[in-house]
Amino acid sequence: MNDGVTRDDADFESADRQARSSRRLASGLDRKSDTSGGRMGRVRVGGAGGAGGGWGTWGVGGVLLVVLVLVSFWPGMRFGFTYDDHPAILQNPTIERLSAMNAVLSPPAQTPVAGRPVVNLTLALNYAMHGHDPLGYHLFNLGVHVVSVLLVWSIVRRTLAWMASEHGRKNGWINGGMRRGMRGGVSGGVAGLWGVHPLQTETVVYATQRTELLFAMFLLLTMDAAGRVWNAKTSRQRAGWSVVAIVACAIGMGCKEVMLVTPVLMVLYHRAFVSEVGPAGEKSWGEKWRNTWQREWVLFVGLMLTGLVWLGLMWGAPRSGSVGWGHGVSMWDYLRMQAQAIAMYMRLAVWPMGLSIAHADPSVEPWWVWALPGAMIVMLLCVMVYAWARQPRVGFLLAWFFILLAPTSSFVPIVTEVVAERRMYLPLLAMVVAFVWLIRCHRADRTSWVIYGLVLAMCVGMTWVRLRDYRDEISLWASAVRVSPNSARALNGLGMAYGQAGEPAAAIEAFEQAIALRPNFFEAHNNLGVAYDHQGDAVRAIGHFEMALRSRDDDALTHENLGAVRYQLGEFDRAARHFGLALEYGVRRPGLVFNLATALDRAGRLDESLKYYEESVANRPGHAAWRAAYGTTLARLGRYVEAASQLRQVLAIDPGNAIARDNLAILESAQTKPQ
Repeated sequence: MNDGVTRDDADFESADRQARSSRRLASGLDRKSDTSGGRMGRVRVGGAGGAGGGWGTWGVGGVLLVVLVLVSFWPGMRFGFTYDDHPAILQNPTIERLSAMNAVLSPPAQTPVAGRPVVNLTLALNYAMHGHDPLGYHLFNLGVHVVSVLLVWSIVRRTLAWMASEHGRKNGWINGGMRRGMRGGVSGGVAGLWGVHPLQTETVVYATQRTELLFAMFLLLTMDAAGRVWNAKTSRQRAGWSVVAIVACAIGMGCKEVMLVTPVLMVLYHRAFVSEVGPAGEKSWGEKWRNTWQREWVLFVGLMLTGLVWLGLMWGAPRSGSVGWGHGVSMWDYLRMQAQAIAMYMRLAVWPMGLSIAHADPSVEPWWVWALPGAMIVMLLCVMVYAWARQPRVGFLLAWFFILLAPTSSFVPIVTEVVAERRMYLPLLAMVVAFVWLIRCHRADRTSWVIYGLVLAMCVGMTWVRLRDYRDEISLWASAVRVSPNSARALNGLGMAYGQAGEPAAAIEAFEQAIALRPNFFEAHNNLGVAYDHQGDAVRAIGHFEMALRSRDDDALTHENLGAVRYQLGEFDRAARHFGLALEYGVRRPGLVFNLATALDRAGRLDESLKYYEESVANRPGHAAWRAAYGTTLARLGRYVEAASQLRQVLAIDPGNAIARDNLAILESAQTKPQ
């Protein structure tokens, strides 16, 4: 008699019932242990780390990721400095004395490190160890990128471990692809592909862009520590990791302004992947959010309070010259530009051809150039809102992408650089997760590994090809001009590269082309003035310096350059005025202070010059020429004793200084004269 169930079927059903019973028992044990820790209803997966796997697995996987990233980016370590590296590193006196911590933590305003003291501190550490050798700076950047890759691996692995629990399966978005062994492959795949993507080259190799690297590392560290809080077994572990998360978030605020979105992302991450969600219909959408807040309000409030650090750093508007309204770009125009920029970022993430360190600013005419990408972005935002109600994990990926881009790619103009590939450094992670999920978790066979391997190899190869452009400054900026021939910033960078290479004629041509594209481009006017000055054409140099100041009258470097040309022409009063304005608007570099002292001296304003001479020799006590000039001015004022003291110190520094010896002899013979 056939009862409809064979022996094999019965065995299968029995095994399935036993497995379900085991899962219920395991879930009950997890909940019980969680209750003892004072946290009702939390599901822990994989121990305190929540990721599963032993130290051996972590060690091998970590070494493979590190090797992969190093192999991909090592060719770029030979690159020198370029563009923003000049004001941030080569012309930044605040990094030259690590012992002067107040100066180190107060970077110059209107520079790439303005309002970013943590970044300036790392540059000071590099300078203390390597001076101006670019290799040390690049190795630091690469090291930070490696740490971020490992943090991504840890975060994704822990997230997938939670999704693989019975609790996660109960709420969908899980399948057999989330077996314990596969979680390591998927998380490693995400970290590896994100780490070697060609779109990351600018951020990793461009020394000053450690601003993006450090902010991203501290955001990921905050996220990783928060995940460990939510999986902690004891109150001590919970408190310890909470402190790590909050401190990391606070430090990140000193790296880049975008860090302000971190608390929001942590709330969304907890809501999407960690918070208790019962069967469909058990709790309302609003109750789920309230439960998220009630469970984790201490950590969330701590993270939000780190915004006070951001507020303090931004209080003095250290970047007002490049960010905000009133610079000739309206909110509406910038928003239309960013619709095109975001569409381009997404294209470069999928097919990274046409990478450039300086893309041309998008046009806002005709209307369809921004309307089509704008409609696509609005559609994705609508999908994000809908997904938060139905599938929060999909919503989180879209929120991650748009929230991280929002501070730089929405309606607050950044007039000096409308489009920048480095802004995709962290948002790219959402697209990589989506790609790896699709090919691995929904096609869990060898074919998926083959597809992933081919894509990974292609990314490594394209990264190597892109790094060939970084062999020198001229190659880098020439490639930018090829990609974006209408980019004034690319032409300005190319002109700077030619100038550094000792090709003034080519530099002048590039600067003039940049100005033809953007007539009020103050940086190009300043650089063209420098080029004409080097050619001995003071009249044209002054003309372009003054045009630069009409566009931005608070630019310290332009005032300093104009003061130097005026000094050469013997216009000492006017030179002193511009040197003084350079000090007012910029940083008190010792060389600039001395130039102001000598200009006042030559203008006959000896009493005014003394305080600047005193400041100069105090800053550089071993500089014989500066001390000799100070001594000479003291002598001209009849202060012979003080003048003789300064000249003796000059001879102690430079015993062969014949002029100082002769002047000292004259002063010593006049010691009997009253002062």
